[in-house]
Order: sequence, then C-alpha cells, then structure tokens
Amino acid sequence: MTVASLEIQNGATLQMVTNPNDKLSISVETLNGGTVVVEVRCWHTVVQVKEIVESMTNCSSEDWDLSVGMKMRLRDSKTLAFYDIKENDILKMLPASYQISVRTRDGKITKIEGVKQSDTIRAVNEKYFQQTDVPVNRQRLMFGGQILEDNKDLAHYSIEEGFTIHV
Repeated sequence: MTVASLEIQNGATLQMVTNPNDKLSISVETLNGGTVVVEVRCWHTVVQVKEIVESMTNCSSEDWDLSVGMKMRLRDSKTLAFYDIKENDILKMLPASYQISVRTRDGKITKIEGVKQSDTIRAVNEKYFQQTDVPVNRQRLMFGGQILEDNKDLAHYSIEEGFTIHV
C-alpha cells in the first residue's frame, strides 16, 4: 500500500513497529536479590514491563524503578526499543526514592532524601524549603547550567541518585 492510498494527511504522525511477532526474554534482578525472567516486546513501555514484573513478584511497581547499565533509571513512558533493550538483557530494580544534593553558591550542601523521578522541580523546592527555611519563591534550581522549570520532573532533566543540583 502507498501513503496516498491510506489517505494519510500531511503532518500526520506514524508509529513504526519493527515486527509485532518479536518477543524478547529479559531478566529483572529484584530488590531482594532474586531474578525473574519475563517475556516482553520491544515496543512495550517501561511501565508495562514493571506491571508484568509486579504481577510475578507482588512488589508494587510504585516502590521501584528499572535500570540498565550503571544505575540509569528508565523512564516509565519510554519503550524498550528506545533504550535498545535486547534479548537476554538484564534490568535491575532500584528503590523508587533516592537522595540528591543541593549546593548553594557558597558551597553548602543539603541532602534531599526521598525524591523520585516523577517529582516535579517544584516538589524539590518544597523539600529544600522544609530543610533550610529558604522560601520556595526565593529558590532557582539549576542543573547542568540550565535553570530547572517548576512543572518538569526530575526524569525530564535525567537527574539521578547522588546528583547535585544548584540553588
């Protein structure tokens, strides 16, 4: 079939599926040190994989994130193909909440516990306020030379466990 025969309009978005019959067998290392093997498809999102693993382990998927390689947390909305996950790859569960640091201009560091990839920058501002009494409206957080927008989440900026942001 041609694009014209499908009456696809100019500016339309197409979704490419490589092969709907392809299945991947991947392993997931659990928080308690066990391993589960799951059968997935490359177009599955990370959240779909987490739901499959949750059904096999009874571990609430809200309590952990998936990672690949050196602790890189996978974003729930992205597909396995986005991360180039292949047959027999090993993913690892990480606790969903973690610690980041906030550094002031004078070098003082405040540790912020219990942040999640889904936390907005505004939520991080509020956690920083709770620990320092610096009003949220007097804070401007930066990471990698970029001012962080209140409505974006930590995942948007790829802020991981142990990273330092600046105020």
